Amino acid sequence: MNSILTVLWSIPWWAWAIFTYLLIISIKATKERMVYLPQLFIVPLVLLWFKRDFFLVANNTALAVYGAVFVVSMALSYILTMRTRISIVKRTLIKVPGDYATGILLMSFFVTKCWFGYLYSAQPLMAAQYVLYEAGVSAALLGFFLGRSSAYAVKVYTAK
Repeated sequence: MNSILTVLWSIPWWAWAIFTYLLIISIKATKERMVYLPQLFIVPLVLLWFKRDFFLVANNTALAVYGAVFVVSMALSYILTMRTRISIVKRTLIKVPGDYATGILLMSFFVTKCWFGYLYSAQPLMAAQYVLYEAGVSAALLGFFLGRSSAYAVKVYTAK
């Protein structure tokens, strides 16, 4: 128990601010809401930004895992989102239904990044053993959010 508290206290203040922001977004996502279409692409861009160094230093196996998981999760997210009913208010404004997936995935991303941040700083050798797991989780989250955003964009721009 003491080691868990030590880890929690070692997390910087700005990480707690990000956690609070993600929690607010997650709560808002549970209700039907109006969304500006380009806003849906912010989370995928942020997820890509966090992995920018990974693409420069990763080995072929890690890149292959990342690519495969990304493609599968994006395809699944796209297919499932295409079944979702949305209301198109304007060309760039849509009404989307509430769901819990956004919150669950945002929180899992935060926990994963915090955990691996801690591992890289405290136990770099142990962290290196789990690089494929981190790549897979990051790719799945990016694929989910990009697939969903793309499906909404396709629905809007193919609507008659």
